[in-house]
Amino acid sequence: MIGASFATSAPLLTLNLLAAAVWVGSLAALTVVTRAARDTLEPRAQLAFFRALGRRYGIVGGGALVVAVGTGALLLRDQDWTGSLTVLAALTAALVLATGLGVAQARRVNRLRERQYRDPVPPGGAGVLTRHAARARILRATIAIITLAIVIDTAIYISNR
Repeated sequence: MIGASFATSAPLLTLNLLAAAVWVGSLAALTVVTRAARDTLEPRAQLAFFRALGRRYGIVGGGALVVAVGTGALLLRDQDWTGSLTVLAALTAALVLATGLGVAQARRVNRLRERQYRDPVPPGGAGVLTRHAARARILRATIAIITLAIVIDTAIYISNR
């Protein structure tokens, strides 16, 4: 078993798997929800919806990420450091960083959209919102790719145990 004794590892592994499932599942759900909201809601309703969704997702998704990282670290604390664990640690750090940047970028886009309703030509020109929205999409894709890489690296690590 990975980590300490089985009695300690089983609950940690259960929490880790549940947190990872919530994280991955919520990323997939966000993609579907975002598309549906963009297709059905008026722009001002979208703004309110995404603000509320972001606040709730911050608790659920952010909490799942914290639990997954914390339990993963506990499960691996007694393992010999390998190249695979180095990759896993680097990917995890990159995921936490990209997620933080993604949250900040999403808030920035929402503020710009809100400002756009008050002033149709925002400071910096009309392309400001478009550029920030494009960066937000790139960050979301980066988060998804890093998450997939973590899942793959973890599977490789476990299969080699």
